[in-house]
Amino acid sequence: MSNQVQGQQTPEGFRWADAPRFKSSRGKQIISAVLLDHGLHPDDFFGYARDQHLIKARMECAERLSAAGYNASEIARMMKRNHTTILNYFPKLRDAKNGRYLKNRLLEFLPPDIREIVQAYAKAEGVSIAVLIAQWVGERATYEAQAKIEADALTRAEASKRRRHEIEFGPVEDGVILALWEKGLDTRKIARHLGCPEHQIANRLLHIREVA
Repeated sequence: MSNQVQGQQTPEGFRWADAPRFKSSRGKQIISAVLLDHGLHPDDFFGYARDQHLIKARMECAERLSAAGYNASEIARMMKRNHTTILNYFPKLRDAKNGRYLKNRLLEFLPPDIREIVQAYAKAEGVSIAVLIAQWVGERATYEAQAKIEADALTRAEASKRRRHEIEFGPVEDGVILALWEKGLDTRKIARHLGCPEHQIANRLLHIREVA
């Protein structure tokens, strides 16, 4: 034996007293129609089972309620779901909420005056604040990466240049270095005399003293 609710035939055993309370009979009619279309009992529809046919029915019900003018919070109360679940039924609503949350999180790290500039610039460019900041971060990251490449290349060039100016020391060169050192020349003057980097002279003098 089936029941009649607001002009809609519902599955046998259906009692609206078991369902959530509604401020609007329109919401009750919509849910009743979905139950009838899918042949579901309220215990299954309002329960926590996640079978595909139940999820499909709930999503369809949420869409119908939304089309009737109910917002996500009202739909969540009527369908005994949490607000996030209802948003997941509507990707656009979910993405919009996530976008607002992300925007607020990004802006709260900025000083008020900078925040206003970012908001105005994003509006002028016709993009979201998240997209704008991502573009700026990407540009800065590209700049930093290029700067590192150039710095590494300069370091390698300087190292190569030093190696070209260094000379191979042997016993003869060691003797010259030691003689010049004993004459009172410092490492800078000895290096200039031999045409090599000063650090090479200093290292060689240290080596000569250690083996002496």
